[in-house]
Amino acid sequence: MRETIITPRIHSPDEYNIAAMPGSESIQRIVAIQNKLKSLLGNAIWLTPPNTLHSTLMEITCKAEYTGLTRKEHFMHWYERYNDKARETIAQFPPIDAHFNELYVSPEAIILQAADPAPFNNIRESLLKNTVLPEQTKTPPTIAHCTIARYNDKISLDEAREKVSEIAADLTVHISEFKLMKDLGPDFHPVHLETYTLRA
Repeated sequence: MRETIITPRIHSPDEYNIAAMPGSESIQRIVAIQNKLKSLLGNAIWLTPPNTLHSTLMEITCKAEYTGLTRKEHFMHWYERYNDKARETIAQFPPIDAHFNELYVSPEAIILQAADPAPFNNIRESLLKNTVLPEQTKTPPTIAHCTIARYNDKISLDEAREKVSEIAADLTVHISEFKLMKDLGPDFHPVHLETYTLRA
């Protein structure tokens, strides 16, 4: 039997990423979906706090098991060299209407996934051409998604999927900017560092 993977709510400091942050109306709709998840799966899951809901464009931080420079030092080297280039690159792309129409239950998390990740991937591809990520940073994802829940307990993946299948997902989020954020995660205090505006 396939089971979910427990993800403790442990603070992992100095994490940086470029992300789309949903507006208040979108947050309310996501929270409504989260509440339905909670009613179905109970304490087996924990929910992403509303103030940290986001869709990652790419991470600008090395893995937890990094070596050499500290995470902050790795980030500062990137910031000094590539912050302006990242701003210029993102400004070349038009705003995005991301249609999140799938509630996907994976072993690690429950996510809202967008039907078409191409707008995200096009920006990612251009950023990777124009900037260099810090050493040991994981490759950007190839999907457009928002993680809304993770697991406190090991439960049957198939049973979780069956229960969650009754929840409909149909949410369009208008994205006119990405933000460079520090410490987006459970029980963190996220810090907004920069705004990268998409083409008007």
